[in-house]
Amino acid sequence: MARTGLGKNLPVYVDYKNGGNKVITVIRRIHGNPEGLVADLKNELPHGTEFKVRPEMQQVIVKGQHVQKIREFLTYKGF
Repeated sequence: MARTGLGKNLPVYVDYKNGGNKVITVIRRIHGNPEGLVADLKNELPHGTEFKVRPEMQQVIVKGQHVQKIREFLTYKGF
């Protein structure tokens, strides 16, 4: 996973759809195995959290607002 440009932050963002009724967390700039990342995140996030892998866009989309928890997990893993 590549960090962002000048700020060198993790590319994890919250996005609001349908006028704010649908909240998703987007993990961008994924290089390697996105399915492996999803498998690891399933152990960290609440049971029943929905994931969608978009390899052509190098993204994983997570249903709900999980930015802080995902950033902590990625930092712990050394990204």
